[in-house]
Amino acid sequence: MPVGLPYLKRVVLVVDTELSTYKGIRRICLDSTTEVHSFSCRKDLFRWLRTNHAQLIHGHIACCMVLDTKFMDICDDGLLAATWLCCSKIYIGRLLKGANLLRQMNIGSTEFIEKPFRLDVMQSALEQIFSRHIYRVEISRQFINLTKRELETCEWLVKGCSTQEISHRMGIAIKTVKVHRANLMRKIKAKSVAELIRDYDAFTSLANQTRLMPSPQVFDDVLI
Repeated sequence: MPVGLPYLKRVVLVVDTELSTYKGIRRICLDSTTEVHSFSCRKDLFRWLRTNHAQLIHGHIACCMVLDTKFMDICDDGLLAATWLCCSKIYIGRLLKGANLLRQMNIGSTEFIEKPFRLDVMQSALEQIFSRHIYRVEISRQFINLTKRELETCEWLVKGCSTQEISHRMGIAIKTVKVHRANLMRKIKAKSVAELIRDYDAFTSLANQTRLMPSPQVFDDVLI
């Protein structure tokens, strides 16, 4: 697994009644810092999500859910609809046609892997997911370190505004805009506006997930 941020916990949530799925994933994670948890019912899954809500919402956990398609009804639960955003997903199943069904439903699946899956295929999928999460968290922390004016300059740049247009919209001198632009490009480590736009999209994506996450209290009714 990628090293990434040393204090960023990596977690795989295995939602499947077949113990072999958990054992296989646990095997490929033995030599890493990745935790693997197994769930065979929604109440246990909700309990874990409730307990780890704070770490999930602040991006301190890189979380991937490996979900058998027979548990697809979990996606229909209004309670989990927003919480789903905090976890990347790998759907697994014995029917290849399930992949087409997931695409038609447009439920945001990261990947579909047919059972029985090869361990190297699952490991590769998990590595990609954790790498993306680490990238988004690192980028987010870089944007948080921008000043209010630097962030505003960034937002206008992303919208395609020229230096002169930004100067007019922000009511500041063109020279000042250039200073803000140079500072934000340095802090974000972007070599071009195209890279800045890519990083800004990753930052806002993570911010939107945090905003849509439900409060931990919404789980309490389910867990009674």
